[in-house]
Amino acid sequence: PGSLEVFPVKDFGAIARGATRFCQFDNGQCDGMADFTIVWRLRDGHWAITRVLSYAHRAAHLGTTTCVCLRCTAIR
Repeated sequence: PGSLEVFPVKDFGAIARGATRFCQFDNGQCDGMADFTIVWRLRDGHWAITRVLSYAHRAAHLGTTTCVCLRCTAIR
């Protein structure tokens, strides 16, 4: 929810950090949150996810109903 920060890593790629909400598809109710860190590698002009960390899982703030959904595919 507006928390994404991206940091370049010279001669490697980038690190993305932020927070995500966990929501139910059927009703859009968001009942959980967590922090995440994603390590991206840039090789031969292609970006690939090398590591994903999800931590500090907790209940969502009361009244949170907006759902934002992301799907990522790692290239190996």
